[in-house]
Amino acid sequence: MGKKTYAIGVTRERWQKERQGSLEGTDDCNEERGRDKGCSEEFKGDELEEFRPDRNEVFSVRNVFDGQFEEWCIADEQTPDDELMKALNWACGKGGADCSKILANKPCYLPNTIRDHASYAFNNYYQKFKNIGATCYFNAAAMITDLDPSHKSCKYEHHP
Repeated sequence: MGKKTYAIGVTRERWQKERQGSLEGTDDCNEERGRDKGCSEEFKGDELEEFRPDRNEVFSVRNVFDGQFEEWCIADEQTPDDELMKALNWACGKGGADCSKILANKPCYLPNTIRDHASYAFNNYYQKFKNIGATCYFNAAAMITDLDPSHKSCKYEHHP
């Protein structure tokens, strides 16, 4: 099938309600997230990414590869560096992530920040073990994104 990007148009009001989760349990949206009522079924609250081609509509954009939504696990921007460092050390140690690409002179070493190195390690761990129950949590230091965090020669893995 390959990779496709879907943009689903919704009104600003509906986007805000879905973002806040306030459509659940109302007449506007059934429990199955809108298959019968017109909610954007592919998205729930925090999965929405805002993209505004004009001022009247908000579009939710998701990448899909072979029928699966693409997701990456990255460091949460609000997490302090000391917490990220603890989670990074765990991921690269006991967690079993392959952190060889964030070593000096390797493709993902730059930018040389705790946050960037943690993002790479978190994603490597998540992609490696998600099919056997691993999560993207890391003591609340990480989050899921549908935006590919790869940059220059540093490619973040994605496994369906």
